[in-house]
Amino acid sequence: MAVEKEAMRRGCSRAVVETSGFHAPEFYIRQGYVEFGQVPFGIDEHARVFLRKNLR
Repeated sequence: MAVEKEAMRRGCSRAVVETSGFHAPEFYIRQGYVEFGQVPFGIDEHARVFLRKNLR
């Protein structure tokens, strides 16, 4: 991803993403991200999902 390349160019070693929805977490997991937490919305079992990835 272009954002990850730019982050590495700037010296970043990790990326963190917050998302919600049905399919978005699976997209990031396919890109190498790992889920490290959730905060429930309290509606229909939906949650904010937090994912991280080491860039180096």
